[in-house]
Amino acid sequence: MQYEQREIELKLELTGEELERIRAKRILRELTVGRPVIRTLRSIYFDTPDHALRNARMSLRVRRVANSWLQTAKAETGVRFGLSKPIEVETYVSGPHPDLDIPAQQAVLGRIKALIGDQALMRVFETVVRRTTRQLHGRCDSRIEMALDHGTISANGNSSNICEVELELKSGETSALYDLVDELFSGESVRFSTSSKAERGYRVASGEAPHTVKPEFSTNPALQKSHTIAKAFERSFRVAAQQVLGNWPVVLESNDPEGVHQFRIGLRRLRSLLRAYRPYTKSLSAQQLSDEARDLARLLSDLRDTDVLIKDIVDTAAKNYDHEAGFEALRDMLISRTADDRARARRTLTENRWSSFQIRLAMFAEEPSQLLAENARKKLKKPIAGHSPKALQRSWDKIVLWGRDIEQLSIKERHEMRKALKTLRYTCEFFAPIYPRKSRQAFVRQIKLLQDIFGYLNDVAVAERLKDMTAEQANNSPEVQRAVGFLHGWHYAQSHNAWTKARTRWKKLEKFPKFWASP
Repeated sequence: MQYEQREIELKLELTGEELERIRAKRILRELTVGRPVIRTLRSIYFDTPDHALRNARMSLRVRRVANSWLQTAKAETGVRFGLSKPIEVETYVSGPHPDLDIPAQQAVLGRIKALIGDQALMRVFETVVRRTTRQLHGRCDSRIEMALDHGTISANGNSSNICEVELELKSGETSALYDLVDELFSGESVRFSTSSKAERGYRVASGEAPHTVKPEFSTNPALQKSHTIAKAFERSFRVAAQQVLGNWPVVLESNDPEGVHQFRIGLRRLRSLLRAYRPYTKSLSAQQLSDEARDLARLLSDLRDTDVLIKDIVDTAAKNYDHEAGFEALRDMLISRTADDRARARRTLTENRWSSFQIRLAMFAEEPSQLLAENARKKLKKPIAGHSPKALQRSWDKIVLWGRDIEQLSIKERHEMRKALKTLRYTCEFFAPIYPRKSRQAFVRQIKLLQDIFGYLNDVAVAERLKDMTAEQANNSPEVQRAVGFLHGWHYAQSHNAWTKARTRWKKLEKFPKFWASP
């Protein structure tokens, strides 16, 4: 047997308990065609001493199948949003060693031979998994092969566990994979894989530290002025989705406060992007996605607010009252509240509605064109350089409406102006690559300076909640109440100065050259 094809596979990581719960789900039995097949698979991965294949995003393995050995070579092995689309060629070989001298015309084998050259191939790592394979029927007559894997990766005396599900599309649309995950993982935590078994094996072989979740920060899309509006939207949507999806496991598995902060920034950036392309995203799916991103950010606001109270309100003021014992008790109270808020946030993210949101976001990240309006196809072919100035100007005009009456803004209205500033900043970042860096960065710097002031003023407003919090949790402790009084007095003075600076900064920003405007 010898053939070359592109495999479309969605990979998710599981715990042992989750794997057993998935096995036992009634929906899985209802979707299964025929009987499950259970096998133990031993796979040996090969590469050159300098890992030439890994560096080229390729892999080469030999797997024991019944009484035979099957050689599999893959190219384009990266995983994005859990989805892998490698090109692979499979060939039966005589034993547990690769054979690249078999006559073949496939491009993958040709590339591997060229990369290896005169170097010797060596065993890098080995995987042994117990695989349960099911043939499933999905929506719209799609056919999907599901593999539940539980086993180990081993190399050089090191080992790592494998517990995952792989869903390979045999026929139908890619969206069928995400629909199936939505059905199967109702009430479960969803963790899209970020790397293949091969990449994880290389980390084990190299003695690299196990993958740990870290906050995912925003990045600008790789745009060019010549890109069409459709292409620009697709690239921008993927980087926005990546920040949300990348921070999802950080909130679930880490206590790093930056994780929830970047998660909420990602949700706001996602909404800002959909708003920036609104003439072309007038679809029910886009509106629903935006509304859900807003609702989810609100549900996580308590956790973020408590983190801010500790770092930016209590700790900052406490430096000026190091003799006051109540600050330590106040901080301990907030840390305890943070633990409760974090537990509540984690429960929220595993609720059916939000697991479904996560899955649909990953699906749209793979095919962002699904969010674009059908009746705008001709306009979507126009260069992005013609659309970006209009989107930026619309975002700026909303800030101007608030800025006209900046002297009379209420606390709630200041908050609205702050959100408008964020939207403009994110919009600037999405279109950043198609404008001159110097003028664009200078303008964004002015936005950030004003945004930081508004952010501090908002934090001071949030601090008003401390009186109620201490009454509930500290039983009106005199020491804690005194500390709250001190920090309110200190931040009141600081906020008065900050508001004066905000008005000055606004006047400067209002006159600052707009980098998107024609000279």
